[in-house]
Amino acid sequence: MRQQDIDRFWQKVQISPAPNGCWEWLGNKFSNGYGEFWLDGHNIDSHRIAYQLHIGPIMDGLVLDHSCKNHGCVNPSHLEPVTQVENCRRGNTGKHQTLKECCPKGHPYIGHNLLLYGDGRRRCRTCRNEWSLRYVRSKK
Repeated sequence: MRQQDIDRFWQKVQISPAPNGCWEWLGNKFSNGYGEFWLDGHNIDSHRIAYQLHIGPIMDGLVLDHSCKNHGCVNPSHLEPVTQVENCRRGNTGKHQTLKECCPKGHPYIGHNLLLYGDGRRRCRTCRNEWSLRYVRSKK
């Protein structure tokens, strides 16, 4: 990253005077509230740039979780590299789904009947098998 890009980046950050306060992104934001920074012809998440400038590279397969839950924050001390699954578990999105003990048809989300996908989704194995069987039969 060129020095002029780094300078342009920090012009868009308001650092809180409070210790451990959020560093608010003042530039453009994506519709989901995360800051966006134009760099080399691409929009990049501003919190990822701040983390890389202060901490270093983000390991492959990891995303940054905002411990402050403020999507507009770029304070590297509020960012933790985690898997996408862990990020989903920690977040509010879908949190009510993780509290459910049964699928909509009443099958329990436990043991062999629980399918866990890499992106954090849960599915009922019984319902998934029933759906697959119906799908195969519909193709005959």
